[in-house]
Parts: sequence; C-alpha cells; structure tokens
Amino acid sequence: MNALFRKEWRQIASPVWTLAAASALGVSFFGSEMIPLGEPSMGGVEAWPVIFTAFAFVGAAIGFLQFQLERAQATESYLVHRSGGYVAAFRAKCFAAWAALPVLLAVGLATFVARTWLLDPNAAIARWDVLIDVFWLSLGYVPAHALAVLASQLRANVGVRITCALYATGGTIACAGVASQALFGAGSSSTSLYLAVLAALTAVGLTLARRMFAAGDDGDLPFAPSLHFATVLIALALSVPIGEALLFSYQRGLVTALETQRPWILADQERNVFPARETNAGWRRVDVESGEPIGAPLEGWKRFDTAADARYWTLYAHSVTPLEWNAPSGDPSKLRVWTSPFLFSGSWQHVVLGENAGAKWGVWFGSKRRELLAYRRGDDAPVQRFDLQRPDHHGFSDRTVIVYGGGDNSSTGALVDLGDQTAWRVDLEGEPKLVPLSLPDGDRIVGVEQLQGNFRARFGLWEPFGYSDRLAVVGERGLYIHVAQQFLAWKSDQWFVEPSKFAERAEYLVRRVDGDRVSPVIAVLDPSSGRELLSYDYAPRRPLERALAAGTRILGLAHAPLATAAGLMSDDGVVRDARTELALFGTRPIWYVHFAFALFLAFDVRRRLGDAPSERVARALWIAATLLFGFLAWVACRALEPRRPRTLASAKPAPLGAPLIVTA
Repeated sequence: MNALFRKEWRQIASPVWTLAAASALGVSFFGSEMIPLGEPSMGGVEAWPVIFTAFAFVGAAIGFLQFQLERAQATESYLVHRSGGYVAAFRAKCFAAWAALPVLLAVGLATFVARTWLLDPNAAIARWDVLIDVFWLSLGYVPAHALAVLASQLRANVGVRITCALYATGGTIACAGVASQALFGAGSSSTSLYLAVLAALTAVGLTLARRMFAAGDDGDLPFAPSLHFATVLIALALSVPIGEALLFSYQRGLVTALETQRPWILADQERNVFPARETNAGWRRVDVESGEPIGAPLEGWKRFDTAADARYWTLYAHSVTPLEWNAPSGDPSKLRVWTSPFLFSGSWQHVVLGENAGAKWGVWFGSKRRELLAYRRGDDAPVQRFDLQRPDHHGFSDRTVIVYGGGDNSSTGALVDLGDQTAWRVDLEGEPKLVPLSLPDGDRIVGVEQLQGNFRARFGLWEPFGYSDRLAVVGERGLYIHVAQQFLAWKSDQWFVEPSKFAERAEYLVRRVDGDRVSPVIAVLDPSSGRELLSYDYAPRRPLERALAAGTRILGLAHAPLATAAGLMSDDGVVRDARTELALFGTRPIWYVHFAFALFLAFDVRRRLGDAPSERVARALWIAATLLFGFLAWVACRALEPRRPRTLASAKPAPLGAPLIVTA
C-alpha cells in the first residue's frame, strides 16, 4: 500500500469507524423507517432525501477536516515538499476519503440486512431491490467531499470556510435533487443525468481545490489568482439558490404566524356576512374598523362545519383558504401532478384496501418505478406478496393516476394510464390480476378532472388540481367516475360538482380585491348581482401584526432583484405576484425600492474593491453579481474578498531643467 495513502487513512480511520458504528446503531433502531422493505403504508414518506443528505454531509465533514487538520498543525508547507509534491499529497487525501465510503456503506447495509432478515416478520416479502437506491444515493458523498475540500482551501478564517463548506454541501444536495428525478422520479428511468451532475460537481471541486493547494500562491488572497473568476462563480451558483430558499422559508413562517392573528369571515343562515375571531370566551364578531371583538360569543358554530343545516359557515380563513385557491385549475384534459425535487413524498398510493375472499388485501401502486404490488394477510398465514403485470405486457407510463369512486367502494380505485388512454382494475378473486376497463358506449379516455366539493363551490373557492383524490375520467363525449369496478356517467350529487357547473352552485364569491398576502383586502360578493356583501381590510393593526409584517418586508429586500425583474416581465399572474408581491410583502409592489437597494450595495462593493486596474475583472464581476442577486452576493463579496486600498492620485513631476518657484 502506498505510504502516503496509509498515512492519510490512519488520520481519518478513527472518525470513519466511529461513523460506521453510528450508522450500524442507527439502522438497528430506525432502519425499517428509513428503508421500507415490507408492505407499503398509506401516506408513508420514504427517506431517500435524508439518506442522500446524510452521505453528503459525512463526505463534506471528512473532506473539510482532512485539510483543516493540516492547517491547524501548520504542516501544509511540509505536505507540498515531501515525496511526490503537493499533487501526491492531495491525491492521497482524496483516495483515503473515498475509501471510507464503501466502509460506511457496507457496514450500514450489512447491519440493516441482518437485522431485517433475523427480526422482521415481513423479511420474506421484502422489496430488497430498493437497496440499490441506497448505493446510488451514497454517491452524493463524493461531490460533497470535493466541494468541501475546495472550501477548506480558502484564505479566510475558519468561520467563513465552514459556512462555504455548508453552502457547498447544500448546493450539492439541491443539484442532485433536481437531477435525481431521472433516476428516482416518475419521469424517466435513465441515470445518466444524475451521474453526470455528480461527476461535474466532483471534477470542478477537485480541479479548483488542487490548484489552490499548490505552493507559491499568495496567502493573503482568498483564492489562487488564476482561479478567482471560476471560484466566485461557483460560490454564487451555490449560495444564491440556497439563500433564496432560506429567505423564502423564513418569510413563509412569518406570514403564517401573521395569518394566525387574523379574523375569519363567516356567514349565518340569514346571509349576514361578518368577520369573527376566536377569544377566551369563544368565537365573537369583529368590528370592521378597529378589528376588535364585539358582542356575545357565537352559539352553535363549529369550526369547519360545512353541513347544510349549520348555523354558520366559514367563507374565508387564511389557515384553510389560500388566496391562490381563487383561480381555476385550467385545462381539464391535461394531467397535472405536483412534484418536489426528490419526488419521494407519497411515492406509494393505495389502489385497493379492504377484505375479499376471506383475507385482508392491500394493493399499492409505486409512482417511482410504476410497479403494482398486492399483499394478502390471513388470520394465521404469513403475508403474501404478488407483483401484478398488465396482460398486454406493457408497463405503466409516468402519466398513470388512481381514480376513486363513491359509495361502498370508495376504497377501491382504478388505474388510468393517460399515456396510452387505458384503464385497469384489480381482480382479487383467486390469484390477483389486472383486468382492463373501458368507458361506456365505446368512449375514449382523454384525461382526468378533479371534481369540486359543493361546499367550496358554494363559496366560490375553487380547489386546484392535486389537492384531492376525487377524480373523474374525461371522455370525448362525457365525464365518468369509477363505481363498483366500472365507469358510470357522472351525475352531480350533494357532495361534488363537475367544474362546468361550478359557477351555478356559488352563493358567495370570496375575492382578494386589493393589497397582497400580508395586508389583503378581502371582499365577499353576491354572484347573482355582483353586490358587495362585505369588504374587510386585513392591514396589520396590532403591534405583533405590525412587527411580523415589517419582518417580511425587510426579508423581501434581501431577495435577488433578478427574480423581481423576471416577475415584472412575466405575463403569468401567479408568477408575477410571487416575484413582486410575495418577494417584498409590501402593501403595493415596491420593486423600485428593491432595485435601489441593490444599486446601493453595488456602490459599496465598488468602494470595497478599490480602483486598481489589476482588479478590474473582479470588480466588474462582483458589481454585476450584486446588481443581479442583491444582498446575498454582497454578503458573499464581503466574506470572501479582502478590502483593497484605493490608489492615491499623484502630481505629475516637473520636467528636468524647469525653474523651481518658491512662494512665501
């Protein structure tokens, strides 16, 4: 074994084996939750993002500590002069760190397999093929290690280096999250994009880190001079998206806290509309002008009561009625599925739950691999598993959805594949199998549409696609629902209504007529006459409300001006509101204040970097970045760039032989 490698491995062996023992202990207690191998559970959340994040942070920690240890012991200069030079030293450190990955992976997976096989009664029906996903996810260790090594090479204090390493790890997680849709999501089974992103991050991190590890660079500069431009771009690419996400999450928290302080809008049986607030004495009416509770407590009202004979109904409540629910979902024949970067939340959806043929059945559809699994539980017999295949030998496409009917068979769904316009039901008599379904009278499947709840239609609040699983199949000649293992023509009932008749059911229309999400003006209208029944201004009135609103506006100024500009130029109302109103949270969109703030920060960057001609490129880069990304780029500049002295103007020397004039 190479002597340099042995030295580097001995240096990290103790923390590696400690981490391996911790992983073995963790999977012993939480393995069945982190890597589900038994029967899927309804609404379960798979932990693939947690696994990727854990490996990424372990790789980043090892990479950072490897080089931080040398710096703390002042042995960097020795490293670069010993046998093989700095290139051999750098290579040995990387190889030693990468050798730790199979150790961690092998110990964790071996412990999990042994524990599951020996102690889990569902081991015989386990889906062991999911373990290959853990291998792919563990590869996040490598680019996170490379970028953390790059962060450790910055000529800055340890706090700045740790912050940069954390941002680099977060950037790795974000980039891999988007790329992993091809590997773990429902869009494709290809792994090329995922591996290409990890390889690119690793190559960039190692190339720049090795160059910065070279001897002879000026230690007073934050980067190796030849790498200044590339390193700044990497810092911005990793820090700005993460910073934007953090700002947005904090703003969302402040707005949510503000919304809990607001009154609701109710209506009584006499169609009187009024705001009300919950107090210690119960729910009471609220004065429209002052926002303070007035009158006696309301009697006979229950929260979220939507029964036809209720004494009061909720027309508007911020916690249960988002403002964006006022817009229709659009084209009913186009499938819209909400996706997150990792696509792991709710990967399994039940198709059939219940009892049949003397056994308890559960049939589950996995959106990740688009596979259909059936499980049968008897009173005394072990659980049996069946992998169901389509009889036409075609797989389900990524546009496959589950539609449920009504009545006694509401827990039985049908699979509708919009990729080839086919529908299927599960037959549990005997050996479970898939049976094709067709629409009445030979109609052809076009798409799916979400049926709207009558109680929402009554108040004019449209629920967007994806919030409910009550779907109807759209045919060329009609609308159909799945009932009793067949499709029937849809007829409106007391609970749901088709979107085309939504407007007919509306008794009230709740609309935001002014303001933004922080201080909206909500109006309740009569749909038949358009008469305004109530208008309530939710402008902050109490000290706590004012403080929360001010916090959202201050955080809004830290967002990237580029996002605000994109929102201003967008024709999409949702994007425009999100990028102008929700980015600033002002009573009116104040985009000009946002740009003025970015211009002020750009002048500060110009002053900090001086006016030396040799700094022209760096100065232009940071000024442009500050104008585009605002506060986050300004913070990165002040953290990474030392202050440059300004050049003083000097008088032109007098030519030789000129007379010297001395004045008293």
